[in-house]
Amino acid sequence: MMTPEHTKQLLRNYRKLLARYGANKLAPDSPSLTGGYYTTVQKLEHMAWMCEEALTFVDEKFDKAQRWLGFIQGILWATNLKTISKMRDESRSPEL
Repeated sequence: MMTPEHTKQLLRNYRKLLARYGANKLAPDSPSLTGGYYTTVQKLEHMAWMCEEALTFVDEKFDKAQRWLGFIQGILWATNLKTISKMRDESRSPEL
């Protein structure tokens, strides 16, 4: 079972990965995101924002943080930054 600490570590790792691709923190209500589809860069920036936001509530709202992590992982897969297999391995509890 994944712990809050393990979730935080994954979120920090994904944030670092996104930064390597130039994704800066971007609030979801940014004017550049209204009125159309997200570009790939905007998706990555939004994921970076989500990583940082989720880190603020992992301990209090663990179930919500897990849903956000799953969404982030889905975008990482859809943008070819991570494979399902790699993320499955990363998500396994360290004690297994």
